[in-house]
Amino acid sequence: METEVIVHTGMAKCMSTTLQNLWGNASGYALGMLEAPNTRIEDIIIEHNGDRQALRRLLGSSSITFDVTKDKVNVFSSEGISNAFNGRSGHARFQSVKQDMFASILSRQSETLFFVVRDPVQWVRSIYAQHLREGGTLDLADYLDEHRGFLLETLNLEKTLATWARYGFKILVLPLELSSRMEEFWGLYEKYLGISRPHRRSDAALSQTAENRTLYERLPAQKVLNGAMRLLIEGAQNEPLTPDQMHSAMDLVRVLGTRTGVDNMTDEQFNRLCRLINPESLVEVDLLFDVGLIEAFVSRHIEKYFIPVASDFCPPECRSVIDGYSTKPAG
Repeated sequence: METEVIVHTGMAKCMSTTLQNLWGNASGYALGMLEAPNTRIEDIIIEHNGDRQALRRLLGSSSITFDVTKDKVNVFSSEGISNAFNGRSGHARFQSVKQDMFASILSRQSETLFFVVRDPVQWVRSIYAQHLREGGTLDLADYLDEHRGFLLETLNLEKTLATWARYGFKILVLPLELSSRMEEFWGLYEKYLGISRPHRRSDAALSQTAENRTLYERLPAQKVLNGAMRLLIEGAQNEPLTPDQMHSAMDLVRVLGTRTGVDNMTDEQFNRLCRLINPESLVEVDLLFDVGLIEAFVSRHIEKYFIPVASDFCPPECRSVIDGYSTKPAG
């Protein structure tokens, strides 16, 4: 078997965990995770305020490489690379700089980029759900406003993929929606990447993926719990014993504890929780995730910067899926 190297950079919320588990469990594959390098490079970009000349000098004297395993398909993967500084929205303007740095570094070892996309409206919905699952309390409208830079820069595929193409990468885009027809998905993967699909050694990959599910019907209750925990954290700030430790512990419960508890409750336990919460404080899931509001937010942007370029790099066999992402502004 020849040694192959491909790069996978996202998008986030597009089956990345599933793919990484499959690649990591396949006998003919070697998976290299790039989450740590992604964080480090973001730090470097912020430290240099996105100064391209300073960063090029830094790269020029750098010998950054990643280990390649012979006679295997090597996949270097991180969905975070395509994210425009998630959690650091004030630096989203440096997204093109980050793509330039990663494409430059990885072009030394690969010439193939594999990229999975999904309907941008559903992507924003999923990203907002993640905000709630990780302890967030913002309403959708406030979330879109506060994280506008991150969302729109991440959805600017024209800028992102043009950078990788400039470094000579051959790019394959596949839509997440094909995951409901996995034979078709893997058929296109094999045809256009010229490599065999990963065959898992066990069911571990699929069981790990199942743990990454989002229970949308439980998120209204979790949003209320997140808000309650935030108030408790504020109230504990004046604790005279160890306020910093108290704050850290309670914040950890808000970010991880409520998510784990809500996700793993039985239906009976969840119903008991809802009875403890004022029912009037729980909004309907469809109202919490207002699709019309998301469509109005992304529509013009994706018509110009997402759909055309995704369609250009997508195989003709599934181009109709990409073209179906087209939306009209609500109202």
